[in-house]
Amino acid sequence: MITALEKGNLTLAAKYFVPEIREAESEDMNKLNGANLLADLINSLKNLGDGRLLNSSHYRYEVRDETGQPVTDIDLIKNKAGLWKISSL
Repeated sequence: MITALEKGNLTLAAKYFVPEIREAESEDMNKLNGANLLADLINSLKNLGDGRLLNSSHYRYEVRDETGQPVTDIDLIKNKAGLWKISSL
């Protein structure tokens, strides 16, 4: 996803989300891009620490701010094809 965002390919980046939220996340990424804030998202994704496996099909990354305080989670789920997709960002 990071490479797609760095190349400005928001259509490809949206494919990393589960289908249920893909359209909404695509719109959000377009808004970030229009506001010149896409680099902030890219930097946040690049600076993710280690995540943790919650169960065999659910993985979570905790996003922290500059002070180390948690600000949000990024959840991934494994789909039926065995691919990890972002279910919340």
